[in-house]
Amino acid sequence: MMAEILSTSGVSDLPDEGNTLDPSKLLSGDLVIGLIGYAGAGCTDVYKRLDFFLKAHGFETHRVKLSDGIANCSNDPSLKAELKSGEDKLVRAVRLQDLGDTLRAQYNSEAVASLALREIKQIRSVASVKRRAIIVDSLKHPAEIDLFKIVYERSFLLIGVYCGKDTRLARLQDKFFGVEDEKIENFMKRDERDPNSVFGQQVRKAFHQADFFLDNGVNAKGGHARDYDTDLRRF
Repeated sequence: MMAEILSTSGVSDLPDEGNTLDPSKLLSGDLVIGLIGYAGAGCTDVYKRLDFFLKAHGFETHRVKLSDGIANCSNDPSLKAELKSGEDKLVRAVRLQDLGDTLRAQYNSEAVASLALREIKQIRSVASVKRRAIIVDSLKHPAEIDLFKIVYERSFLLIGVYCGKDTRLARLQDKFFGVEDEKIENFMKRDERDPNSVFGQQVRKAFHQADFFLDNGVNAKGGHARDYDTDLRRF
């Protein structure tokens, strides 16, 4: 299994921590914004609105998806394919959880975050006349947040995205349509806190580290998603 993961990943060439932490290579005027939220909280929706908001304020924006970094560590084409079946989408999501756990166990708890650091380094190697905002979607483990805070210090900000469990379940039922609720709830529980491995996803332990919390629940009027532009302006 591990040979398959590493065959095309370059994970054995994770960013060298000594070089990454060199002050001369840290951000200068750029922002790195991490997102964290339980499954179904809507980090992707928040990313889209945040991206629009930052561009409107003159930023050049880039998205770094940790799940893409994990998927690139496998030869499995289904991890990158456009899937229509709700069952297939859940199978892929669980497969990504498995691969993320394997990477953390094989290397260290910061392994997935290190893949993101490498991508950020590539983004920043290209000169830009604008101030950049790099949005990391999304963090799942305390060690990942700790690494970002060490590397980027005050240039790193973490947004915690939250909403009620019923709303999250309803969103995942829509995403994984046709899948039994028990399977979806097991996926949610593992995302929140994997009881079987310290290298698993531990969103519950990491969530409180956010610098800013964003309610992405349902508006009481009409059942529509909240308009959180006011919150973004405050952020």
